[in-house]
Amino acid sequence: MGKVWSPLQGRVDVPAAYGGREQVVLWENGRGQLLRFVSERLGEDSVGAWLRGDQAWQHRGIAIGQMTTLPCTLYLGDLFDENTAAVIPKDEKDLPAIWAYCQSQEYRDEVKKLDNSSLKLPNLTLIKVPFDLAHWQKVAAEKYPHGLPKPFSSDPTQWLFNGNPAGADQPLHVAVARLLGYRWPRQTGSSVPDCPAIGPDGLES
Repeated sequence: MGKVWSPLQGRVDVPAAYGGREQVVLWENGRGQLLRFVSERLGEDSVGAWLRGDQAWQHRGIAIGQMTTLPCTLYLGDLFDENTAAVIPKDEKDLPAIWAYCQSQEYRDEVKKLDNSSLKLPNLTLIKVPFDLAHWQKVAAEKYPHGLPKPFSSDPTQWLFNGNPAGADQPLHVAVARLLGYRWPRQTGSSVPDCPAIGPDGLES
């Protein structure tokens, strides 16, 4: 989003290619008000315990909600909240296979074999499951013959949304917001991998 605000990946309620992208955080490159706020309350020595997941930032993977239904979405390397775990492949070319597996009932069943009692599943439990790479590569090839879908959302609550009423899930709401001069992040110069910032669309006037 910029040097001050950063996108915050949250969990989704149901599996979706690109969801959970409703929030931003006053991050200031990790050196601003939020860090000072946490440091003052926890002490400087405890900030590291609060700030977790940074090894996943800037890497693609799967963002999995840590509730028992394990809803998942594709992850693009953003900061993520405490109810989300990021599963990062060792080799990015295996991402389609891992994505296909994480969406499956088989994955959820295998996780439940390891832990069927926790309300919030631990991060490590999510990756201790068996994984047949060759099988899921075949599934992914059939499901995504042209590769994984590019980042896109027609939902105006998501920061991937392009700001145009045409094709929006709630076109009237978007049209009213545009009439009032509101612009979505991508219309103000923000971009994410494979989803660039967009210029004027002719509706400004």
